[in-house]
Amino acid sequence: MIPRDYKKRSGAGRPPPGRSPGFGRGLLAGLSLSLVLTGVVHLYHSLQISEAPRDVVDGEEKRDETAADGSSEAAAVEQPKINSRELRDVLLYESEVKIPVPSEQFILQGGNFRTAEEAQAQRKRIHKLGYLATVYIEERDGEVWHRVRLGPYRERQVADDVRIRLKNHRIEVMLTRITQ
Repeated sequence: MIPRDYKKRSGAGRPPPGRSPGFGRGLLAGLSLSLVLTGVVHLYHSLQISEAPRDVVDGEEKRDETAADGSSEAAAVEQPKINSRELRDVLLYESEVKIPVPSEQFILQGGNFRTAEEAQAQRKRIHKLGYLATVYIEERDGEVWHRVRLGPYRERQVADDVRIRLKNHRIEVMLTRITQ
């Protein structure tokens, strides 16, 4: 009878549990493929931008086949010199949507305080009611004032509704119109 060796053998030649033998090679191949595809897509998009008409891009001139007097000499036609980046900026600017700015807006002033602590306390009271108030610091005649403001609001009705709600909670605010 041959004695049996019950020692645990090292896992030489066996893959670690939960991984297949080609795990490392597969991961490397997948990452390499994705890197190559990303590079190809980047090159494709950069070539699309730079393939603008040659008579406009990089300051080249467009040449007409005949001159004004009918001779066969090529006459240069002046074209604006625009590089590809400027062309892109022009196209983006033309595609922007212009939103009209209202000619007047309204703000609410919730107080004018000498100390920052008083202004912050008023701002917190307004904030508890669900409104965003901001403290502005202004110096006038050598004195520092802390103003608590809400807004701006585009419509007077909205500003009045906020003012009435704050008044119902015993916070007096003043409505001010801003013209531009």
